[in-house]
Amino acid sequence: EYMLEKKTGDLTGWIAYTFSQTQYQIDGVNNNNYFSPRWDIRHNLSITGNYQLNKRWSVSSTFKFTSGGFVTVPEGSFIYNGSAFNYYSERNGYQIEPYHRLDVSFTYKSKKNDKRNWKSEWVYGIYNIYGRENIYTLFAQPERNLVSTQFSKMYLFGIVPSVTYNLKF
Repeated sequence: EYMLEKKTGDLTGWIAYTFSQTQYQIDGVNNNNYFSPRWDIRHNLSITGNYQLNKRWSVSSTFKFTSGGFVTVPEGSFIYNGSAFNYYSERNGYQIEPYHRLDVSFTYKSKKNDKRNWKSEWVYGIYNIYGRENIYTLFAQPERNLVSTQFSKMYLFGIVPSVTYNLKF
């Protein structure tokens, strides 16, 4: 794990990177060979920045990248005694596409007033600003001939705007 952080000045933020690997070996699973669990995310990169435009306005952004996790998928089908069966890749032998997104937000802070005991701010943000379709799950559908399998991907979020009001007292 590595992290570089800047805490002072108009521009603050950090860059963090983690490399990790997890392998399982379970008797009777995957022909006793090692395999990666679903949550084995090898690369994890986060870049966060905040720039103070003036006393009341700031802009922030976060970029997130992770390598794809591992899944077990059917590689084909066969018929035995009139019933269709799938045959599968090695345990978690398929790696899904990497995940990445960029979020941006603008924050407006209320005027300073020493007579009140609270502060407020508005935050206007956009999650996944470039609309990356990150895979949430895969669906396998056998073809009519039962020899091959068609995959479809499900994406959870596209571009998501948000407005937040924060009240601190």
